[in-house]
Amino acid sequence: MRRDLRRLALSAILAVVALDAHAALPRAVGRAFLDAGIPLNHVSIVVQDTAKTRPLFAYDANRSRSPASVMKLVTTFAALELLGPEYRWKTEAYVQIFCHGRISPTELRQAWVNIPEVVSAATVTGPADAILRVLARDMPHLEDALERIRTSADIERSESIVVLSNLIDRSRPQG
Repeated sequence: MRRDLRRLALSAILAVVALDAHAALPRAVGRAFLDAGIPLNHVSIVVQDTAKTRPLFAYDANRSRSPASVMKLVTTFAALELLGPEYRWKTEAYVQIFCHGRISPTELRQAWVNIPEVVSAATVTGPADAILRVLARDMPHLEDALERIRTSADIERSESIVVLSNLIDRSRPQG
């Protein structure tokens, strides 16, 4: 008898959790989206405990969405969680870019703007077409970033210069 009561209680709890997992969006949350100019049909939310198979909360979770924005947020939160908000990349390099023929500055910017390791890029005079400042965690990460840079545009070759120590850098806060 006691075992049956436990099963019944467990079933009731699981049913409530299942209902809550697909509950309506809380009114204050919905209002915040609407106040920000975001229609609710553009919103999907899943709150997931990674140790569980069912979500803790889901709102319009089965609607297809563009994964790019979601992945940027997931990557950002994962980096903050794993590395902490004070983490700074340690390997720095300047990369000279030599392109095949002519490529407009706009095309070059579009090729590199989504590579987070590229912290600055400029077109330059002289034999190179552009120079990039690249920050990475370590040398394997730098190699990976350089490969993504080389394949992002019509680049003939690149020449990398790894920074050993910064003697003067007025662009960084002193401290």
